[in-house]
Amino acid sequence: MTDLAARISLEHHERWDGNGYPRQKAGEEISLEARITSVADTYDVLCSKRPYKEAYPPEQAMEELIRCRGTQFDPGLVDAFLRNEKEVRSINPPFCRRPYDRAACKLAVATAVWSVVDRVCGEFLYSVALEPDRDYD
Repeated sequence: MTDLAARISLEHHERWDGNGYPRQKAGEEISLEARITSVADTYDVLCSKRPYKEAYPPEQAMEELIRCRGTQFDPGLVDAFLRNEKEVRSINPPFCRRPYDRAACKLAVATAVWSVVDRVCGEFLYSVALEPDRDYD
């Protein structure tokens, strides 16, 4: 679990087009877990009120994901997210409304997105993502 958390933390600001940070990884060089988290985290940030911005309506957040599809985000994951938009929008447990529980909310959203991607892409994607002998560096 620690390796998984480290990969996600290190890679979730990488971009599909290679213009992210810290290592400028591109495409499938970025772990699947980090690519999923990137989409879920961005959606959550956009839909959340922050001291510097109001919350976007879900429609506007989805438009931003579409705009960044293929540049910032894995296009297949954005497509899976959009195909399951209704399910994604339903993920808004009461604890997500309290600022001190944002981490728990992000985990809930990422878990739900993982579930959607797993269902849409099938067991092959799941087995590749969790392959124990995979070299992550």
